[in-house]
Amino acid sequence: MNVASLELCKELYELSGWTGTHAVWHDDTTLSPLACEYEDITVAIHFTPAYDLGYLLRKLPAGTNVVSTGEDYHCWYQDGDAVSEVTDDYGAGADTPEDAAAKLAIELFKLGLLNKEPYE
Repeated sequence: MNVASLELCKELYELSGWTGTHAVWHDDTTLSPLACEYEDITVAIHFTPAYDLGYLLRKLPAGTNVVSTGEDYHCWYQDGDAVSEVTDDYGAGADTPEDAAAKLAIELFKLGLLNKEPYE
């Protein structure tokens, strides 16, 4: 399974609260822990979700597209009313489609077009 890079996953997790479908366990205590109960003890587990392309596309706004340019990948989202031709385009490029989608999600969070979800 291909997933976005660890650094992009860390940044996106902090912005989004998305838990993803895969996880990479780590010792980075700067990230928010997930509290888990185990045998009547609450333990803080540190992990970074590993986002695959399918998960990212399900979380990104409808109409998000990913294309290969032959050398890299570009992911974009067009926000607006196509009938009135008033649109804003947002995009990101990367070496993998997963990284391109993660970069776009990060940009949309920073612009306030996506909102952080509570931890699942």
